[in-house]
Amino acid sequence: MRIHRTSRIMNSLFLLCGVFLLLLLIAFVAMFVNYYRQQQLHVQFVNRVNASNDILVSLHAMQDILNTYRKDESPMTYAAYCDQSKILEDTANTYMKLGVVGTDALNQMQYLKWFNRYQQTLLENAQQNTEELPATISYVLIALEARVGEMHSLFQRDISTGYQEYKNEEKGILRKLNWLAAVFFVICIGVVFAFAGFVQSINSLLSRCISNLDHLSQHDWEAEDLQGARYTEFSNLFIQINHMKKELQGYFARLKEQAEIERQLSTEKLENERQRSILITTQLQALRSQMNPHFLFNALQQIGMASLVEPPQKVMQLVESTGKILRYALTRQTNYVSFHDEMEIVRQYLFL
Repeated sequence: MRIHRTSRIMNSLFLLCGVFLLLLLIAFVAMFVNYYRQQQLHVQFVNRVNASNDILVSLHAMQDILNTYRKDESPMTYAAYCDQSKILEDTANTYMKLGVVGTDALNQMQYLKWFNRYQQTLLENAQQNTEELPATISYVLIALEARVGEMHSLFQRDISTGYQEYKNEEKGILRKLNWLAAVFFVICIGVVFAFAGFVQSINSLLSRCISNLDHLSQHDWEAEDLQGARYTEFSNLFIQINHMKKELQGYFARLKEQAEIERQLSTEKLENERQRSILITTQLQALRSQMNPHFLFNALQQIGMASLVEPPQKVMQLVESTGKILRYALTRQTNYVSFHDEMEIVRQYLFL
Protein backbone atom coordinates (compact mmCIF):
# COMPACT_ATOMS: atom_id res chain seq x y z
CA MET A 1 0.00 0.00 0.00
CA ARG A 2 1.46 3.30 -1.07
CA ILE A 3 1.53 6.04 1.53
CA HIS A 4 1.42 9.58 0.15
CA ARG A 5 2.62 12.50 2.17
CA THR A 6 -0.10 15.10 2.22
CA SER A 7 -0.01 18.77 3.06
CA ARG A 8 -2.56 21.51 3.26
CA ILE A 9 -3.02 23.85 0.31
CA MET A 10 -2.87 26.89 2.58
CA ASN A 11 0.42 25.65 4.04
CA SER A 12 1.89 25.48 0.53
CA LEU A 13 0.60 28.95 -0.29
CA PHE A 14 1.94 30.33 2.99
CA LEU A 15 5.29 28.67 2.28
CA LEU A 16 5.51 30.26 -1.17
CA CYS A 17 4.46 33.67 0.19
CA GLY A 18 6.87 33.31 3.11
CA VAL A 19 9.78 32.48 0.79
CA PHE A 20 8.92 35.42 -1.45
CA LEU A 21 8.60 37.83 1.49
CA LEU A 22 11.84 36.51 2.98
CA LEU A 23 13.61 37.13 -0.30
CA LEU A 24 12.17 40.63 -0.43
CA LEU A 25 13.31 41.24 3.15
CA ILE A 26 16.80 39.94 2.38
CA ALA A 27 16.96 42.13 -0.74
CA PHE A 28 15.83 45.22 1.16
CA VAL A 29 18.23 44.52 4.05
CA ALA A 30 21.12 44.02 1.62
CA MET A 31 20.21 47.21 -0.22
CA PHE A 32 19.94 49.10 3.06
CA VAL A 33 23.30 47.74 4.28
CA ASN A 34 25.00 48.69 1.04
CA TYR A 35 23.33 52.09 1.07
CA TYR A 36 24.40 52.61 4.69
CA ARG A 37 27.96 51.53 3.81
CA GLN A 38 28.02 53.94 0.88
CA GLN A 39 26.76 56.75 3.11
CA GLN A 40 29.44 55.95 5.67
CA LEU A 41 32.12 56.13 3.00
CA HIS A 42 30.69 59.41 1.79
CA VAL A 43 30.62 60.84 5.32
CA GLN A 44 34.18 59.65 6.01
CA PHE A 45 35.43 61.22 2.81
CA VAL A 46 33.67 64.50 3.55
CA ASN A 47 35.03 64.47 7.13
CA ARG A 48 38.56 63.94 5.82
CA VAL A 49 38.15 66.84 3.41
CA ASN A 50 36.71 69.07 6.15
CA ALA A 51 39.43 68.09 8.63
CA SER A 52 42.14 68.75 6.05
CA ASN A 53 40.60 72.12 5.27
CA ASP A 54 40.34 72.99 8.97
CA ILE A 55 44.05 72.18 9.48
CA LEU A 56 45.07 74.42 6.58
CA VAL A 57 42.77 77.18 7.79
CA SER A 58 44.30 76.92 11.28
CA LEU A 59 47.85 77.09 9.89
CA HIS A 60 47.04 80.16 7.76
CA ALA A 61 45.26 81.79 10.71
CA MET A 62 48.32 81.17 12.89
CA GLN A 63 50.52 82.77 10.22
CA ASP A 64 48.29 85.87 10.05
CA ILE A 65 48.08 86.21 13.85
CA LEU A 66 51.83 85.71 14.24
CA ASN A 67 52.57 88.41 11.62
CA THR A 68 50.31 90.77 13.53
CA TYR A 69 52.01 89.83 16.81
CA ARG A 70 55.42 90.56 15.30
CA LYS A 71 54.24 94.12 14.64
CA ASP A 72 52.39 94.98 17.85
CA GLU A 73 53.68 92.34 20.34
CA SER A 74 50.30 92.61 22.08
CA PRO A 75 49.41 90.10 24.79
CA MET A 76 45.89 89.79 23.29
CA THR A 77 47.37 88.87 19.93
CA TYR A 78 49.58 86.30 21.59
CA ALA A 79 46.56 84.89 23.45
CA ALA A 80 44.67 84.64 20.16
CA TYR A 81 47.66 82.83 18.67
CA CYS A 82 47.68 80.37 21.58
CA ASP A 83 43.97 79.74 21.11
CA GLN A 84 44.48 79.09 17.41
CA SER A 85 47.35 76.74 18.23
CA LYS A 86 45.05 74.80 20.53
CA ILE A 87 42.46 74.63 17.74
CA LEU A 88 45.16 73.21 15.44
CA GLU A 89 45.94 70.54 18.06
CA ASP A 90 42.30 69.57 18.36
CA THR A 91 41.84 69.51 14.57
CA ALA A 92 44.88 67.25 14.14
CA ASN A 93 43.51 64.86 16.79
CA THR A 94 40.14 64.82 15.01
CA TYR A 95 41.85 63.99 11.71
CA MET A 96 43.76 61.12 13.31
CA LYS A 97 40.60 59.70 14.88
CA LEU A 98 38.90 59.27 11.52
CA GLY A 99 40.51 55.85 11.25
CA VAL A 100 40.81 55.90 7.46
CA VAL A 101 44.16 57.70 7.07
CA GLY A 102 47.37 56.03 6.01
CA THR A 103 50.64 55.60 7.93
CA ASP A 104 52.30 58.54 6.18
CA ALA A 105 49.40 60.82 7.08
CA LEU A 106 49.52 59.67 10.71
CA ASN A 107 53.25 60.37 10.90
CA GLN A 108 52.71 63.80 9.39
CA MET A 109 49.98 64.57 11.93
CA GLN A 110 52.21 63.41 14.78
CA TYR A 111 55.00 65.63 13.47
CA LEU A 112 52.55 68.57 13.10
CA LYS A 113 51.42 68.14 16.71
CA TRP A 114 55.02 67.95 17.90
CA PHE A 115 55.88 71.08 15.92
CA ASN A 116 52.84 72.89 17.33
CA ARG A 117 53.93 72.17 20.88
CA TYR A 118 57.57 72.99 20.08
CA GLN A 119 56.81 76.39 18.55
CA GLN A 120 54.59 77.22 21.54
CA THR A 121 57.54 76.43 23.82
CA LEU A 122 59.85 78.63 21.73
CA LEU A 123 57.43 81.57 21.82
CA GLU A 124 56.88 81.20 25.57
CA ASN A 125 60.63 81.24 26.15
CA ALA A 126 61.00 84.22 23.80
CA GLN A 127 58.49 86.18 25.89
CA GLN A 128 61.10 86.40 28.63
CA ASN A 129 63.83 87.65 26.25
CA THR A 130 62.46 90.39 24.04
CA GLU A 131 65.64 90.52 21.98
CA GLU A 132 65.16 86.95 20.74
CA LEU A 133 61.42 87.38 20.09
CA PRO A 134 61.64 88.73 16.51
CA ALA A 135 64.05 86.00 15.44
CA THR A 136 61.85 83.36 17.07
CA ILE A 137 58.77 84.72 15.35
CA SER A 138 60.55 84.72 12.01
CA TYR A 139 61.70 81.13 12.57
CA VAL A 140 58.19 80.04 13.51
CA LEU A 141 56.72 81.81 10.47
CA ILE A 142 59.18 80.03 8.18
CA ALA A 143 58.37 76.72 9.88
CA LEU A 144 54.62 77.37 9.58
CA GLU A 145 55.06 78.09 5.86
CA ALA A 146 56.91 74.79 5.51
CA ARG A 147 54.16 72.98 7.42
CA VAL A 148 51.54 74.57 5.14
CA GLY A 149 53.34 73.26 2.07
CA GLU A 150 53.71 69.83 3.62
CA MET A 151 50.03 69.74 4.59
CA HIS A 152 48.99 70.82 1.07
CA SER A 153 50.98 68.00 -0.47
CA LEU A 154 49.81 65.52 2.13
CA PHE A 155 46.14 66.46 1.81
CA GLN A 156 46.23 66.40 -1.96
CA ARG A 157 47.65 62.87 -1.90
CA ASP A 158 45.33 61.81 0.89
CA ILE A 159 42.22 63.27 -0.72
CA SER A 160 43.13 61.79 -4.08
CA THR A 161 43.71 58.39 -2.51
CA GLY A 162 40.55 58.67 -0.42
CA TYR A 163 38.50 59.68 -3.42
CA GLN A 164 39.84 56.72 -5.40
CA GLU A 165 39.09 54.38 -2.51
CA TYR A 166 35.60 55.86 -2.27
CA LYS A 167 35.01 55.34 -6.00
CA ASN A 168 36.38 51.77 -5.87
CA GLU A 169 34.20 50.96 -2.87
CA GLU A 170 31.20 52.49 -4.63
CA LYS A 171 31.87 50.35 -7.71
CA GLY A 172 32.15 47.28 -5.48
CA ILE A 173 28.83 48.11 -3.85
CA LEU A 174 27.22 48.59 -7.26
CA ARG A 175 28.58 45.21 -8.38
CA LYS A 176 27.17 43.59 -5.26
CA LEU A 177 23.82 45.24 -5.87
CA ASN A 178 23.84 44.03 -9.48
CA TRP A 179 24.64 40.50 -8.34
CA LEU A 180 21.96 40.74 -5.69
CA ALA A 181 19.43 41.96 -8.27
CA ALA A 182 20.38 39.11 -10.62
CA VAL A 183 20.10 36.50 -7.84
CA PHE A 184 16.82 38.00 -6.68
CA PHE A 185 15.50 37.93 -10.26
CA VAL A 186 16.49 34.26 -10.66
CA ILE A 187 14.91 33.36 -7.32
CA CYS A 188 11.73 35.24 -8.28
CA ILE A 189 11.60 33.24 -11.50
CA GLY A 190 12.03 30.08 -9.42
CA VAL A 191 9.17 31.17 -7.14
CA VAL A 192 7.01 31.87 -10.20
CA PHE A 193 7.76 28.42 -11.62
CA ALA A 194 7.05 26.85 -8.23
CA PHE A 195 3.72 28.66 -8.07
CA ALA A 196 2.96 27.58 -11.65
CA GLY A 197 3.73 23.97 -10.66
CA PHE A 198 1.46 24.34 -7.65
CA VAL A 199 -1.38 25.65 -9.84
CA GLN A 200 -0.75 22.85 -12.36
CA SER A 201 -0.97 20.21 -9.61
CA ILE A 202 -4.24 21.73 -8.36
CA ASN A 203 -5.59 21.75 -11.93
CA SER A 204 -4.57 18.10 -12.42
CA LEU A 205 -6.31 17.05 -9.21
CA LEU A 206 -9.48 18.95 -10.19
CA SER A 207 -9.43 17.34 -13.65
CA ARG A 208 -9.26 13.91 -12.05
CA CYS A 209 -12.21 14.76 -9.81
CA ILE A 210 -14.28 16.03 -12.77
CA SER A 211 -13.43 12.98 -14.88
CA ASN A 212 -14.37 10.59 -12.07
CA LEU A 213 -17.66 12.43 -11.41
CA ASP A 214 -18.43 12.34 -15.16
CA HIS A 215 -18.06 8.54 -15.09
CA LEU A 216 -20.33 8.36 -12.06
CA SER A 217 -22.97 10.51 -13.82
CA GLN A 218 -23.03 7.84 -16.57
CA HIS A 219 -23.41 5.03 -13.98
CA ASP A 220 -19.93 3.74 -14.79
CA TRP A 221 -19.22 2.02 -11.51
CA GLU A 222 -16.06 0.40 -12.88
CA ALA A 223 -14.16 3.72 -12.73
CA GLU A 224 -11.01 3.52 -10.61
CA ASP A 225 -11.00 5.02 -7.13
CA LEU A 226 -9.30 8.41 -6.72
CA GLN A 227 -5.92 8.13 -4.97
CA GLY A 228 -2.56 9.82 -4.66
CA ALA A 229 -3.49 13.38 -3.62
CA ARG A 230 -0.60 15.52 -2.35
CA TYR A 231 -2.81 17.85 -0.34
CA THR A 232 -4.96 17.03 2.65
CA GLU A 233 -8.02 18.82 1.24
CA PHE A 234 -7.96 16.81 -1.98
CA SER A 235 -7.17 13.60 -0.09
CA ASN A 236 -10.34 14.10 1.99
CA LEU A 237 -12.28 15.00 -1.17
CA PHE A 238 -11.10 11.81 -2.89
CA ILE A 239 -12.15 9.75 0.10
CA GLN A 240 -15.63 11.32 0.05
CA ILE A 241 -16.01 10.80 -3.73
CA ASN A 242 -14.98 7.15 -3.43
CA HIS A 243 -17.42 6.68 -0.55
CA MET A 244 -20.18 8.40 -2.56
CA LYS A 245 -19.49 6.09 -5.51
CA LYS A 246 -19.90 3.01 -3.33
CA GLU A 247 -23.07 4.40 -1.78
CA LEU A 248 -24.58 5.25 -5.19
CA GLN A 249 -23.59 1.87 -6.57
CA GLY A 250 -25.33 0.12 -3.68
CA TYR A 251 -28.36 2.40 -3.96
CA PHE A 252 -28.83 1.77 -7.68
CA ALA A 253 -28.31 -1.96 -7.14
CA ARG A 254 -31.09 -1.93 -4.53
CA LEU A 255 -33.31 0.07 -6.89
CA LYS A 256 -32.68 -2.48 -9.64
CA GLU A 257 -33.52 -5.36 -7.33
CA GLN A 258 -36.68 -3.60 -6.16
CA ALA A 259 -37.72 -2.86 -9.74
CA GLU A 260 -37.19 -6.53 -10.66
CA ILE A 261 -39.27 -7.65 -7.70
CA GLU A 262 -42.04 -5.17 -8.64
CA ARG A 263 -41.93 -6.38 -12.24
CA GLN A 264 -42.30 -9.97 -11.12
CA LEU A 265 -45.17 -9.04 -8.81
CA SER A 266 -46.87 -7.11 -11.62
CA THR A 267 -46.44 -10.08 -13.97
CA GLU A 268 -47.87 -12.44 -11.39
CA LYS A 269 -50.76 -10.06 -10.74
CA LEU A 270 -51.56 -9.82 -14.44
CA GLU A 271 -51.41 -13.58 -14.72
CA ASN A 272 -53.76 -13.93 -11.76
CA GLU A 273 -56.17 -11.42 -13.29
CA ARG A 274 -56.03 -13.29 -16.59
CA GLN A 275 -56.76 -16.58 -14.84
CA ARG A 276 -59.60 -14.98 -12.90
CA SER A 277 -61.06 -13.54 -16.14
CA ILE A 278 -60.86 -16.95 -17.78
CA LEU A 279 -62.57 -18.51 -14.76
CA ILE A 280 -65.39 -15.96 -14.81
CA THR A 281 -65.82 -16.37 -18.56
CA THR A 282 -65.98 -20.13 -18.16
CA GLN A 283 -68.54 -19.81 -15.39
CA LEU A 284 -70.67 -17.48 -17.51
CA GLN A 285 -70.46 -19.79 -20.43
CA ALA A 286 -71.45 -22.70 -18.24
CA LEU A 287 -74.38 -20.68 -16.87
CA ARG A 288 -75.45 -19.77 -20.38
CA SER A 289 -75.26 -23.36 -21.47
CA GLN A 290 -77.53 -24.26 -18.57
CA MET A 291 -79.87 -21.34 -19.10
CA ASN A 292 -80.50 -21.66 -22.88
CA PRO A 293 -82.22 -25.14 -22.89
CA HIS A 294 -84.36 -24.22 -19.89
CA PHE A 295 -85.37 -20.92 -21.43
CA LEU A 296 -86.14 -22.59 -24.77
CA PHE A 297 -88.30 -25.21 -23.08
CA ASN A 298 -90.33 -22.58 -21.19
CA ALA A 299 -90.69 -20.38 -24.27
CA LEU A 300 -92.00 -23.27 -26.44
CA GLN A 301 -94.40 -24.26 -23.72
CA GLN A 302 -95.65 -20.68 -23.49
CA ILE A 303 -96.09 -20.50 -27.28
CA GLY A 304 -97.95 -23.81 -27.32
CA MET A 305 -100.40 -22.65 -24.69
CA ALA A 306 -100.85 -19.31 -26.45
CA SER A 307 -101.63 -21.05 -29.72
CA LEU A 308 -104.66 -22.67 -28.08
CA VAL A 309 -106.22 -19.53 -26.62
CA GLU A 310 -104.63 -16.54 -28.34
CA PRO A 311 -105.09 -15.27 -31.88
CA PRO A 312 -102.44 -16.15 -34.51
CA GLN A 313 -100.95 -12.62 -34.51
CA LYS A 314 -100.17 -12.99 -30.81
CA VAL A 315 -98.60 -16.37 -31.34
CA MET A 316 -96.48 -14.96 -34.18
CA GLN A 317 -95.18 -12.17 -31.94
CA LEU A 318 -94.23 -14.69 -29.25
CA VAL A 319 -92.30 -16.74 -31.83
CA GLU A 320 -90.46 -13.62 -33.09
CA SER A 321 -89.53 -12.55 -29.52
CA THR A 322 -88.26 -16.02 -28.78
CA GLY A 323 -86.17 -16.01 -31.98
CA LYS A 324 -84.66 -12.61 -31.18
CA ILE A 325 -83.64 -13.72 -27.70
CA LEU A 326 -82.07 -16.96 -29.00
CA ARG A 327 -80.28 -15.11 -31.82
CA TYR A 328 -78.91 -12.59 -29.30
CA ALA A 329 -77.63 -15.34 -27.04
CA LEU A 330 -76.04 -17.34 -29.87
CA THR A 331 -74.43 -14.53 -31.89
CA ARG A 332 -72.99 -12.35 -29.05
CA GLN A 333 -69.20 -12.96 -28.78
CA THR A 334 -68.12 -10.34 -26.17
CA ASN A 335 -68.93 -9.80 -22.53
CA TYR A 336 -69.94 -6.20 -23.13
CA VAL A 337 -73.13 -5.03 -24.92
CA SER A 338 -74.76 -1.67 -25.52
CA PHE A 339 -77.47 -0.42 -23.24
CA HIS A 340 -79.94 -0.20 -26.17
CA ASP A 341 -79.46 -3.85 -27.16
CA GLU A 342 -79.80 -4.98 -23.57
CA MET A 343 -83.08 -3.01 -23.08
CA GLU A 344 -84.44 -4.45 -26.31
CA ILE A 345 -83.80 -8.00 -25.08
CA VAL A 346 -85.38 -7.14 -21.73
CA ARG A 347 -88.56 -5.92 -23.50
CA GLN A 348 -88.72 -9.09 -25.60
CA TYR A 349 -88.28 -11.18 -22.46
CA LEU A 350 -91.04 -9.30 -20.59
CA PHE A 351 -93.31 -9.71 -23.63
CA LEU A 352 -92.88 -13.47 -23.35
